[in-house]
Amino acid sequence: MGIPLLDARQLIVDPRDLPLMVMATPADLHNAAAAKEVLSPLHLMHPEIADVWADSAYAGKLVD
Repeated sequence: MGIPLLDARQLIVDPRDLPLMVMATPADLHNAAAAKEVLSPLHLMHPEIADVWADSAYAGKLVD
């Protein structure tokens, strides 16, 4: 499987732009904070995913 992309809507897609995970969050929750909550269930559903690309809004360490 290719490397999924994480965008500002907490929508994770595969290289063909097919959704793997979608999460709705409140407007006052920063995208980087919500990313931690969406990556954990994504890992459980797709343990083969090792890398996730994101833009600079997600700077810092998201997962171990």
